Amino acid sequence: MTVIDEKEIEQDEVVSLCHHQIEKITHRANELKMRYPEASDLFESYITSQKAECKDLTNEIIGVTFLLQSK
Repeated sequence: MTVIDEKEIEQDEVVSLCHHQIEKITHRANELKMRYPEASDLFESYITSQKAECKDLTNEIIGVTFLLQSK
């Protein structure tokens, strides 16, 4: 395989996407905590793990899309 081109994902785009996803995840998890209070810790843990993942994506990882050509 040969790399034909590559494009880094804009950091602003990643930050915006992460914020949007965290809002949606938090909203849904809060709904589920009310419906299943016995699993509240599980839903809270999921929110925390997703926030940590977004932190990594916005601080530690650079997203790149590669255009590849097979030989």
